[in-house]
Amino acid sequence: MGQHGIQYILSDSYEAEEMTWTPSLAEEFKARCGYDLFPWLPVLTGEIVRSSEESERFLFDWLETIGELFAANYDRINDIVKEYGMKGRYTESHENGRVFVGDGMDVKMTAAVPMSAFWIPGTGGGSTLEMAQADIRESASVAHVYGQNIAAAESFTAAGLSGNAWSYYPGNLKFMADMALYSGVTRFVIHESAHQPSDAHKPGLGLMFFGQWFNRHDTWAPYARYWADYLARSCYMLQQGRYVADILWYYGEDTNIAGIYGHELPAIPEGYSFDFINPYGVNNLLSVKDGSIVTPSGMEYKVLVLGEHCKVMSLEVLRELDELVREGAVICGTIPEMPAGISDDPAEFDRLVADIWRSGRPNVFTGQLSNVLKAKGIAPDFRFVAPADLKFVHRHDGDREIYWIRNFSDQAVTADLTLRDADGPMKVYDPETGETLPGVLSGNQLKMEANQALFVVSDRKGESELEYVAPVHAGRIVLDGPWAVTFDGLAAPEGPRTFPELASYTDSDEPAVKYFSGIATYTNTFTLGKREKADGLSIDLGTVGQMADVFVNGEHVRFLWKAPYKVEWVGKLNSGANTIEVKVVNTWPNRLIGDAQPGAEKVTYTTMPFYHAGMPLTPSGLMGPVVLEKLISIQ
Repeated sequence: MGQHGIQYILSDSYEAEEMTWTPSLAEEFKARCGYDLFPWLPVLTGEIVRSSEESERFLFDWLETIGELFAANYDRINDIVKEYGMKGRYTESHENGRVFVGDGMDVKMTAAVPMSAFWIPGTGGGSTLEMAQADIRESASVAHVYGQNIAAAESFTAAGLSGNAWSYYPGNLKFMADMALYSGVTRFVIHESAHQPSDAHKPGLGLMFFGQWFNRHDTWAPYARYWADYLARSCYMLQQGRYVADILWYYGEDTNIAGIYGHELPAIPEGYSFDFINPYGVNNLLSVKDGSIVTPSGMEYKVLVLGEHCKVMSLEVLRELDELVREGAVICGTIPEMPAGISDDPAEFDRLVADIWRSGRPNVFTGQLSNVLKAKGIAPDFRFVAPADLKFVHRHDGDREIYWIRNFSDQAVTADLTLRDADGPMKVYDPETGETLPGVLSGNQLKMEANQALFVVSDRKGESELEYVAPVHAGRIVLDGPWAVTFDGLAAPEGPRTFPELASYTDSDEPAVKYFSGIATYTNTFTLGKREKADGLSIDLGTVGQMADVFVNGEHVRFLWKAPYKVEWVGKLNSGANTIEVKVVNTWPNRLIGDAQPGAEKVTYTTMPFYHAGMPLTPSGLMGPVVLEKLISIQ
């Protein structure tokens, strides 16, 4: 602890140089716990005072005091930055496990914006997928119970020493983006965007070996707006109204969410959403209205669950639970067995436990949560029938019910949906384009592509859409080749190339093509006869490495940044020759590996040698098959 720390504990105040600490930790401890700290100090060295049980209860009081002091002082920077006209601080806490003594929700509750962090899995650093979800749900729970619509996250952090530096693009970032949205993120703070002062050094600077390397030297930087728009639209919709959850999960005292749920989240029955709550929240925020557990922020929960770490409980929390139960709150889960701190009265503890759990109250349960929900007639908020893994987020916004739905499977599905609170005409919004998708939802059947996320919005005051009539597919055109290809990037092949058939650049014997990273433009033509009718095209590019910008007769169709690389387009087609142009964008690794080959003239620059000559290349380019289908609109 050091000399200064010992003096700080044992004195009323300690002054050294220009530092003044007052009141003393001993005073803080006594004010919080009601007894003197000094006789119990030997317990901190491993000694037993009075008894093992009492020593454990002192340690509880000690850790609770340290945690409360952390929470009280953690965000003092908020006050400082406000003096300079800033709104406040984005606050993270543990992120991974239990980093310090203290409760993460307590630490984040004073933040201008509660914040978490998530890493890209498998990159050799940071939090796992499970740990990230726990951390995100902690921040989201703080936002919900305290009335904030923003829950931020340090996003897409990666360590680049395992052959993944500069390899990220929207298609392989989307899984984590959507998992974060599902877990509660409503604002992405992208890690990282190092300043790039030199156009002569590409891909350029980074933060040591950390990424995701999101900056103007990315090969896909000219198209970054499409990815940013997807994140922005998703967050905007999930910031509307308030979060809807039936379950409030109390996780106990002298612990934190990432520490106990960082490997596996609570077992919540399918179709329901939940928030976490901590001791401060139980003691200061919860009340009961019409049988629901409510917070001043407007959140309404149907069931309060006491998690497995609630066997030791302070009298303060137990008294609050007793009051909630008397007011009609439904609770279930772990029955407390032992008072927490030394000042807690064991006799009163036993009396309250008996009153809550052994007096036959109809709103107190000890069985499985799923059985409790069924017994109380609380139907799932979201149900589906489909051979897929669908996840949802629900927000209530006045007359609108907003459901974000994500297909976490690799197959397109048609799901039979039951949305409990949906009331009124429904529309489907695509966060990739910002457009409505007529015909995707028919009755209660929703069509979803593989790994797609959509918004289904019901509006009690909305108008029903006109019946959608899908265009007729009227004949296929397979564009085998040849394709004219031009390249734009470092060490790009000079002049155009002709590809007799579509294949990955990496199959080429020409180094400039084999190791190319950048934007390549593929051009081909197809012919419509004078009597052929077509109001547009269904375009399927097949396999693409990794993104494609599509044009027909010079008209922009769509930028496609993930599989499946398909799009339907309605536009002018010529009787006779028509041109399709596909600008294909791949990422940096192939060029970096090419520069590492023996005798290669190096044209790239990175702050660390991320790649070596023997590393595998990434299939790149337009690999097809490219299939067009003529569309005829039926009026």
